[in-house]
Amino acid sequence: MQGGKITQDILNHLVENNYFFDNLDDEQVIKKADKLIEDHIQERYYIGNFDTYMNKEYGEYEFLRKGGESLVYLASNEKKNKIAVKRFRAKNGLFRSLINKVILQNLLFPEAPYVLKGFTKDKNNKYQIILEQPYFEHTNKVSPEEVKNDMVNNRGFKEIDNEIFISKDYVVRDLHGGNVLKGRNGELLYIDPIIRLNRNNRSYADFLK
Repeated sequence: MQGGKITQDILNHLVENNYFFDNLDDEQVIKKADKLIEDHIQERYYIGNFDTYMNKEYGEYEFLRKGGESLVYLASNEKKNKIAVKRFRAKNGLFRSLINKVILQNLLFPEAPYVLKGFTKDKNNKYQIILEQPYFEHTNKVSPEEVKNDMVNNRGFKEIDNEIFISKDYVVRDLHGGNVLKGRNGELLYIDPIIRLNRNNRSYADFLK
């Protein structure tokens, strides 16, 4: 499963309560899924205070930037590799956020994968998802033309508007220079796109089968 052991365990927990998941396009059913995930998080994956967690998990770390949906920090893992740690706002609910942010990122852009580490809350008591991602050094800026060429010719998408691409199954947007980098070998690294299902052809229930 894309996204690490915690993601797999949470989805397994939903499958074990499969009396509802065939109808995951219904808003009330989504709320039930979110409540099941919330209860499971509190039992297993709630990390409490973010700064305390970061100090315990990584030791030294520094704040890098604030994006539209997340706060990004620089740290090093146990192998001394630099990593980006992101506090992502689960503004679309826990279930949709796990699918859209974690699973779809790893499915479509495995060169810049996320690993789910746990959950915390912001000052407004809203859930934030804690994600690890490789930190890419020695990168270059990428042009909109390069992004379009890669998305259309290499990944099978169609551009429908500025920085918005669609395929049969997915919609990807927000592919500006801060969210797409060029690696040292010329490869494009999609580190923070916004991804959604193309609801004409895909359902959230597809990820629980």
